[in-house]
Amino acid sequence: MSTYPYHTIPTTHVRLLRPACKPSCHDSGGNLAYEFVNVPLESNPRYTALSYTWGVDEAVQCVTLNGHKVPIKKNLYAFLRRHYNFLPLSHVDEAYLWVDAICINQSDEHEKSVQLAIMGEIYKRASRIALWLGEDDGGGSDIAIGCWLRLIDKVRQGETIDLSDLPGLEIRALHNLALRDYWHRVWVWHEASTPNVPSDILCGDERIPLQDAFVVNDAIRTTLLHNLQVTETLPWIPELQTMYELVQTRSSHIRTEVLADDRPPMEDGSWNSLMSMLWATRDLQATDARDRIYALFPIYRDIRGRLPFRVRSGEPVEETYRDACVFIFRNEKDLRLLLLCNISNLPASTHSWIPNFKTLVQPFEIIGSHRLFHASGPRPPRVSVSDDRRFINLHGIRVDVVSESHLGLASPNQQVGPFDIEHWHPKFRIWFRSISKFISKGKDDRTYKGRTRLSEAADQLLALGMSPGLRLQRTGSVFHWPVFSVAAGADPPDIETVKAGFVDLFLRLGHASLFWTAHGYLGLGDQHIRAGDIVVVFYGLSVPMVVRRSALFWRIIGPCFVVGMMDGEALRLGAREEVFAIF
Repeated sequence: MSTYPYHTIPTTHVRLLRPACKPSCHDSGGNLAYEFVNVPLESNPRYTALSYTWGVDEAVQCVTLNGHKVPIKKNLYAFLRRHYNFLPLSHVDEAYLWVDAICINQSDEHEKSVQLAIMGEIYKRASRIALWLGEDDGGGSDIAIGCWLRLIDKVRQGETIDLSDLPGLEIRALHNLALRDYWHRVWVWHEASTPNVPSDILCGDERIPLQDAFVVNDAIRTTLLHNLQVTETLPWIPELQTMYELVQTRSSHIRTEVLADDRPPMEDGSWNSLMSMLWATRDLQATDARDRIYALFPIYRDIRGRLPFRVRSGEPVEETYRDACVFIFRNEKDLRLLLLCNISNLPASTHSWIPNFKTLVQPFEIIGSHRLFHASGPRPPRVSVSDDRRFINLHGIRVDVVSESHLGLASPNQQVGPFDIEHWHPKFRIWFRSISKFISKGKDDRTYKGRTRLSEAADQLLALGMSPGLRLQRTGSVFHWPVFSVAAGADPPDIETVKAGFVDLFLRLGHASLFWTAHGYLGLGDQHIRAGDIVVVFYGLSVPMVVRRSALFWRIIGPCFVVGMMDGEALRLGAREEVFAIF
């Protein structure tokens, strides 16, 4: 990224940027001049660490660094231009900055590995962290931050926020602020959640202390939940809420010398294992695919007291992902990792048990709702990794073989939103008529697996066994769909009439395919599922999986939902335990 002639620095040192002249010398033409200062971290230098998104644009702007022109991208350039306005200082010598794109030699893989390993310390030792969201993009960021600043005093005085406190203009502005790329980058989460360091959110000309933003955002969330107010335009940033919880976790955690593999795996809401961290950040993005793993290391070290494995910057992406998966299977025994594996993912590896963390495709909502199910009952996981790290062995039960399948409503790359009624109405009518025939098989309603009616099983399938609404739960009844009436010739339901039910169906099913098994089980799985695939229940995993035979091994197709197999029923079938070698 830079033409600057970097010199090697000691492994515990960092480079800081110092303005080469007084602030007034930074003219409107963009002549930004800096000098490098190399300092040991243990000397506790005063500096501001920058948290920002690099962007995908070319580096067309320049700064002068020790007399050399160094190209940088426009988002970083915009921050540097505003730096003195954001952080007014009485002396230039106090205006030190740490910026990863410049202060790390990006062409030196060894240095990147060393600096990455101390990244957490770089942010924790900063005197301040600047969270730069970018310039005002016309979406009302000034209005959004102004709203937060207006409400913070009210919240701190113990008053609650009423929906009337949020006019439509501010709701839209906060919604637009939530859509900014900043919240969805994995590196940002470790930077913004650094405990015990004053931090400010900066956007355009506006600034607010991060703690104030946390408090107001949480108060707005509480109001929305209290009023059961769920709309397409939400004045709440869920990622900021999770960052808030992560800050509390990191702040309250007492570092221990206990080795990571001496502790049991944790639950979904915890950050106490590598798998839990990957699970919590599974929808985040990274420019370098390896950073989907490495960006979590500073958080892991804070909480666990050590790194899970050695950083090897410059190694192939597949090997970084393999390192993470092997660590999780061998040390944490957490089979949730398999829920991120499906054949719809763009491959990062030839091995089906290694997810592509860079572009995780989630065919349907079973990933988010897996904790509601108990397909393997109380059985603990039994997993091992081969010595050559090429395959894993999983213990489980073979449930049934897929006999036929039917494609889902949406395609994986569908861009049209779920609430566009005009777009989805004709597609839904055609699809619903087709799946009605697929489910009924040209027959009347009948008993399903000796326990319920097939029409009720179809409702369970199309709701993923969950009650209506955005709160994923299995209490109460599910939405009823007239499958057998439509199969007999009636018109499919009108989306406008059943809008809430349609939205639930769309969000939960995504582009999952329906399937029947040879012994009459009805299920949902990856869109590429096909006849001959096998439904299995692996011990220690809450939902069934679909696998496919490939020579001497098995390959993972993806998780599935099977009506009548989600609560340990497979364990009562008397099927023989098998060991599945997954390649």
